[in-house]
Amino acid sequence: AALATVNTNVSACAGMITWMACDALAEGRPLTGLGAMTGAVVGLATITPAAGFVRPLSALVFGVTGAIVSFFSVKYLKTGWGIADTLDCFFCHGTSGVVGVVLVGLFAETEVNPGGADGLFFAFNQDGAKFFGYQVLATVVCACWSFGLAFALLMAFKAVPAIGLRTSENKEVVGLDQTLHNAYAYKNKKQNASAVENNMEGGQKEEQKIEAN
Repeated sequence: AALATVNTNVSACAGMITWMACDALAEGRPLTGLGAMTGAVVGLATITPAAGFVRPLSALVFGVTGAIVSFFSVKYLKTGWGIADTLDCFFCHGTSGVVGVVLVGLFAETEVNPGGADGLFFAFNQDGAKFFGYQVLATVVCACWSFGLAFALLMAFKAVPAIGLRTSENKEVVGLDQTLHNAYAYKNKKQNASAVENNMEGGQKEEQKIEAN
């Protein structure tokens, strides 16, 4: 338990520093709290499958690798595929989770946890290759299961008019915190309220036209 705790924090710190470095070097952005928190979350997601099976130095590699892969998947794959993932859930949690599961097949050590197996880097033989293969296979199976089930549920929601998958474009422009929850995330409440009323009126008229047609 103590080792898992250390590994978790090492990976989170490594992910945080790496993400901020990617922000600064690849995007020219200043260091921000958002980048730090995102990197830490990515580091946590990456080390989750391995916290009790690797050494702290390996946990450092997990955090750095997970942050780099997730950062550039957000930068290129999300934009290239045109995926509406506002919070980058898949590209942070999903991508780094996949990286973590695969890296277990490389960095796991029975000296750390006798209940596990040696990864390919510590058992460069048939057993190590088999264990690494199992990790890759498990990743593929879990991805197919998750995608298939999620796709079926989303299509079911889409088929129900009262639920659907997205709100109107008008509500998205104003902000769902205001249009759905009547909450204001910014200081200028009067301006926000006026924008909500104007956009809501326009949106209602647009929805009425759609229903009439």
